[in-house]
Formats: sequence, structure tokens, C-alpha cells
Amino acid sequence: MRVAALIPVKPLDKALMRLAGLLSARVRHDLQAAMLTDILACCRRVSQIEYTIVVTSDPEAAEIATAQGAKVIADHSPPKGINAAVSRGLETLSSPALVLMADLAGARPSDIEFVLANALPSPGATLVRSLDRTGTNVMLLSPPGVIEPHLGPGSLRRHLDQAERQGVVVRVLDRPALSLDVDTPADLAVFLQNPVDGATRRVLTDAAVAGALSATTT
Repeated sequence: MRVAALIPVKPLDKALMRLAGLLSARVRHDLQAAMLTDILACCRRVSQIEYTIVVTSDPEAAEIATAQGAKVIADHSPPKGINAAVSRGLETLSSPALVLMADLAGARPSDIEFVLANALPSPGATLVRSLDRTGTNVMLLSPPGVIEPHLGPGSLRRHLDQAERQGVVVRVLDRPALSLDVDTPADLAVFLQNPVDGATRRVLTDAAVAGALSATTT
């Protein structure tokens, strides 16, 4: 299956607010930029991804995306949230769309290949649920508008209910590296147990985040 990857990115300075009690604003900014860099690099190594689109209103995020060979679509200004950003990107696509969150720092090409290998035929939606089993971290939509994005807390149930109402077949997958979206201290602790190297790990190492996490639990 050949797909277009779609990654919504909020303004970097407003990202990862749930980590504000642990990380400074500068580190949060650098961490989100690093996670975006890593997921874009991951997408470039998946042969089934024809191209990647980043939807953002942030100039720096757009610059990172362009440097990684991705196309950039301007988000609403001011941004209207993740679902509006995803919808904006989906409107431009005709081929199957692989919607990925920008904070899947532990994702490897083999994880994305797993999703593509287990995708439903068109029309259908293949979803990867979050670590707490209530959210949606990845959506493979064929065609792109087969269901509308309703991302955010509790999104998996909203997607399943919508699909049932519309008679759309859905497959739900679990994949640890894709189920972990890094936005809380607990998520960081799980990520740091992951052997994946990259920009995200370098930011966390430089900021001594492992030590800061340890201090909060002792």
C-alpha cells in the first residue's frame, strides 16, 4: 500500500504543557522540535510512504519539515486545534492517508510498516490506540475522508462510534512504539527505557531529564 503521511504540529512554544512542572519552556520547545525531527526521519525510511505533509502555523516546525523533505500546509491562523489541522491536510489528499502524531518519538520504520501490512482494504480505517487504550495515535484512512478525525482524550471510542454509524469497517491495532505519545513525565520514563536513538534522546540527555524524573519519584 502506498500512502501519504500527515503530521499535525501545534506551535512549538505551546507544545508539551503537561510537562511544564518538570521541564523548562526552552527544553519543552527543543523536545517537541526533536520529536518532530525523529518522526519525519522515520517516515523517510518507509518505502510505502510516497510523501509526508506537515500541517502547522509554526515557522520553525515548517522549516524542520522542509529540511526533512516534507511538504508544508499552513494551519489555520490562529490554530483551531488538532482535528482542524488534520482535516485541512486530508482535504488535499486522494491517496490513503497515514495520520501520525508529532510526539511518537520512539517510532521506527518497522512500526509504520506493521500498520501498513495490517491495513484494511479501502474503504476502511486502521487505528493504533494509545498506551492507555482510550486515545488514537495513528490513523490509516482509505480513502482519506472515510471517517473524520476526532482526536484528543477518549478519541478511540469517538472514532469507533462514528465508524459504526457510517458503516465503516475499522481495525484497531496495538504497537508499543506507536502507542506511546510523549506528553507526560510517565511517558518520558517509558521512552527512556526504549533503545531508539535520535534527536529526542539527545535533547533528553543534554537536559538531564532522567535525573529530574528520578528526583520527582524519590
